[in-house]
Amino acid sequence: MANLIQKIAAGWLLALGCVCAQANTADAGDANKDAPPEVRTFSVPQPSSSAPAPAAAPAPAAAAPAERPPRRIALLLPLHSENLGQVAEVLRQGFMAAHEIQSDGVLVNVVESGENGADVLDNYQLALSQHDVIVGPLSRAGVETLIASGGLSKPTLALNYPEKISERLPHNLLLMGLSLEDEARQSAQWAAQNLPKGARALVLSSNIAWQRRAAKAFALQWQKLGMEALQQEIWSSSGFLSAAGLEQLKKRLSSEKLQLIYIALDAEQTRQLRNLLPPELPQYGSSQLNRIALQDQEHADPALFLDGVRVLDIPWQFQRDHAAVMVYPRLLQNAEQKRSADLERLYGLGIDAYRIARVLALQTGQALELDGVTGRLQVKVNKNGFSFERQLPQAVFRQGVLQNHGLPQLGP
Repeated sequence: MANLIQKIAAGWLLALGCVCAQANTADAGDANKDAPPEVRTFSVPQPSSSAPAPAAAPAPAAAAPAERPPRRIALLLPLHSENLGQVAEVLRQGFMAAHEIQSDGVLVNVVESGENGADVLDNYQLALSQHDVIVGPLSRAGVETLIASGGLSKPTLALNYPEKISERLPHNLLLMGLSLEDEARQSAQWAAQNLPKGARALVLSSNIAWQRRAAKAFALQWQKLGMEALQQEIWSSSGFLSAAGLEQLKKRLSSEKLQLIYIALDAEQTRQLRNLLPPELPQYGSSQLNRIALQDQEHADPALFLDGVRVLDIPWQFQRDHAAVMVYPRLLQNAEQKRSADLERLYGLGIDAYRIARVLALQTGQALELDGVTGRLQVKVNKNGFSFERQLPQAVFRQGVLQNHGLPQLGP
């Protein structure tokens, strides 16, 4: 997610190969196949006791209530962007897969947004005039431009976050992208539950931008909880951690009294240092440690070097028996293409974005809770507008595979 999502956030994602994937979705008409036939009501007069009753003409059919016109949702994506086209297409497929399963009462139009802020704003305003709910934009620059414009007169579900989130966002704006920083803050909350106040955590990262952001988010949240955070950055080049940095880490581990370690690194970097970490210390990590798409895990080499590390990730990536995960079709790709965990997460985001947009379109102004494929989602509505929360499920690596956690109480 980081190497893709965080580059989206920065607005300069490297161009990737074309995704030749299509969702294995249900027939759009299936939702209406079992609709009950129209029921007509007739009034039949009672016969007289003195004479045979004349044949009664059926009363006119009761007037059917006027059908509510379908609500219109615009999906605003940079599908023709050289940088963002691939991830936009994957999001589109997830969104439309969910629409085909639950399409009643809603029409979806996919609108090209462009990539830069001015194009996003022009296309957003065009979509706004013709739709009831807008989903997008995708780029961080697009979201920031939209916020600055102040012209959000209808519910808008942004798929990314601005660089800095102010306390007062536009009234109709709901931010629901996938965020490694939010994940890190939730990890700090989870890790602190069984540790005493003042517990010391060592937060590890490299010089890579997303890792620095995740490490900072964990450390700040850890400190807010009354704990002490120590940070160490190990220089990384071409995926390899520097020997000098690893030696410095080894010395620090032998001299510091710690109660926990948070690993804001990817799986290959973690492989290089995991044998240095004291096995008795609780260890938490980023979802970037879970690099195998769910449908490939049975045939992939298990990441045994990660056993015992606790992680938060979306249900789409590790909960096979989750109700929503079982319902929605998986992202299909050509046999020669390697499946990407990052793209799977974005596909899941597309599914949940549609599910929330549909409820907001049909029940304007309503709060909702949703057990989604990207977590337990909650949308609240108050005088200041929307607020959004995603609670991620807890997991642990066992036998090299991420599984639902069932952990004993942690000691100090």
